[in-house]
Amino acid sequence: MRWAVAVGREASRAGERTLAALRDHGAEAYPLDNLGADTLSAAVTQAHADGDSIMVVGGDGTINLVVNGLLAEPAPTTPRMAIVPAGTGSDFARMFAIPTTVEDAVTKALDGSDYRSDAMELEGPFGVRRGMNVFEAGLGAATVKYADRMPRWTGPLKYEAAFWAALPTFRQGSFRLEVDGRTLEGRGLVIVAANGEFFGGGMRIAPKASLVDGLFDMIVVDAPKRQAFTLFPRMKQGLHLTHPGVRRVTTRWFRLSTEPVWPAEVDGEFLGEATVEGRILPGAVDIRV
Repeated sequence: MRWAVAVGREASRAGERTLAALRDHGAEAYPLDNLGADTLSAAVTQAHADGDSIMVVGGDGTINLVVNGLLAEPAPTTPRMAIVPAGTGSDFARMFAIPTTVEDAVTKALDGSDYRSDAMELEGPFGVRRGMNVFEAGLGAATVKYADRMPRWTGPLKYEAAFWAALPTFRQGSFRLEVDGRTLEGRGLVIVAANGEFFGGGMRIAPKASLVDGLFDMIVVDAPKRQAFTLFPRMKQGLHLTHPGVRRVTTRWFRLSTEPVWPAEVDGEFLGEATVEGRILPGAVDIRV
């Protein structure tokens, strides 16, 4: 098995250690060019076409770029991806309890087996975007936009700080959410379409989500802004599903429109303000753990 190593822009040192650890284990490995998002995705697409496995060194944003490259073109084989967590939140990696030490994460990948996971596909004015973890519209996406402006040294705490910064100016509005056989309407605050469980540096936004059920786990927060002060602490622990302003539905497909148009994000990557249609891609990626 040959490994193509995709390194996030802020994880160069971890990337060097990953390549050294792979070679210490006798594995064939080489780095992929990362001069920008398009360059990295294109390099990933080519590596998969060449039959190579991808080892991602970075956080959720880097995983998102890699997955978009892996799923850009139809392929006869399911792509394989391993993860060396080196990002601010690294929420997707939490699903697999991947070690945070580079050398331990590499060893786990080399000694592990493949876990076939669903992926997400989203479509809107931004085009088609794929993801592995969480799509979010509303206050959560506004939080991501604020968090992107904060320095890296703030770590996972930047998401909490960004939440409180985004709350006063977020424009709550009406939503229409179409899912399999149902339409939900209300005056919302946050709408999540989750494949994974965690968001924002460990917040259990979708505690019942599964990577293998072929379904989005959708969390609809239909509550006034003032209730955010009690909801946010419950979301951190995954205890918000019993709140009267929270609804949970599962679906293979959704279409979300809001008035005013809400900001949207996937895997911590801001998409803009958009009406969004989403679908699950069952068993799209093998995660090596």
